[in-house]
Amino acid sequence: MKNKQVADWVLYSTCDEDAYSELKALRAGPHDHVLCVTGSACRVLSLLAQQPEKITALDFAPGQNYLLELKIAAIKAFEYSQLLEFFGVEKCSEAQRWADFLTLQSLMSEEAFNYFSHYHKEIKAGVLYRGRHEKFYVYFLSPFLHLLYGKAFKAMFETEDIEVQKDIYFNQIRGPFWRLMIKKGFTKGLLKGILNNKDYETEFEIDDLGEYMLQTLDHTFSTHLAKYNDWLSMMVNGRYLGRHAMPHFLSRDSYNAIRAAKTDVEIITADLVEYTKTAKEHSFSVFSLSDVSSCISKTRFNELLSQLPRISQPGARLCYRNFIARHKVPSNLLEQIKIDTPMCQALNHSDRAFSYQFEVALINA
Repeated sequence: MKNKQVADWVLYSTCDEDAYSELKALRAGPHDHVLCVTGSACRVLSLLAQQPEKITALDFAPGQNYLLELKIAAIKAFEYSQLLEFFGVEKCSEAQRWADFLTLQSLMSEEAFNYFSHYHKEIKAGVLYRGRHEKFYVYFLSPFLHLLYGKAFKAMFETEDIEVQKDIYFNQIRGPFWRLMIKKGFTKGLLKGILNNKDYETEFEIDDLGEYMLQTLDHTFSTHLAKYNDWLSMMVNGRYLGRHAMPHFLSRDSYNAIRAAKTDVEIITADLVEYTKTAKEHSFSVFSLSDVSSCISKTRFNELLSQLPRISQPGARLCYRNFIARHKVPSNLLEQIKIDTPMCQALNHSDRAFSYQFEVALINA
């Protein structure tokens, strides 16, 4: 029986967002103080690669913050190839991964080291693919898709011609069964299962979720090469297919930048809304809030936004994503939190994670 004192295993172990979109929206630099939802830690690390002055990473789930500690420690300690092997991106024995993990003890808090020692099987298997969310893709979605469309997807992930990819998608995959599968498969019940967290206050504000997902899939297969899309690779194949298709934080350039960063990284386990109520005035110049709207009610979300003008520096930049919810900046805050509509539209078109709608704004500008 699991030790009750050990926090639940992580929900997210790698990113289901396109960090390149985030970086375009936020333009973090050396003088910025960033408030960032930890999540899988991937966005935090992509922002850390920009070498801001300080990052405050916050999550209510201790395991997600421990994962950030683990990833920072591994990036600092391991050479690039060893890092990819440790995370599970490239082949390595379980014994070697465990031996590598043990060398990280001095670089992590006692709580984080003990947490991963308890979940040692996940470390040995390659932690990047082992979150509860990721296991859905590894063990269910990817095998199912390859059973139905294996040859077509193989060809799609090999081509470097977007017109060839579109032809494969629309003529070999997107038939009546694909449409039925997407339309009937993307339901509230399924998404609650994928989100897999009893503490989420999930609100559904899309009338026809299946049709929305079908449209976004049509768009992404028509505009983004699957071969270079890390999220598509993870979703369809249950893994990253090579170094040409990995999350931003795992690129060699980001790896080198993170290792060189002198950024002060503060990691806090707390409720985001409650934290903002007690944060000091004018503390932050960048807010990276992920798809927080999928996790909290609109009432709580408005509480969160109401605090941002107080704790923001003049001209602070905000980015968050909407998915199943459509939480907008309330009208009473629009003078202080000004939506950057052109940026939102551009990212909604170019984002490679395809299911999100962006909200980008300037605060106290």
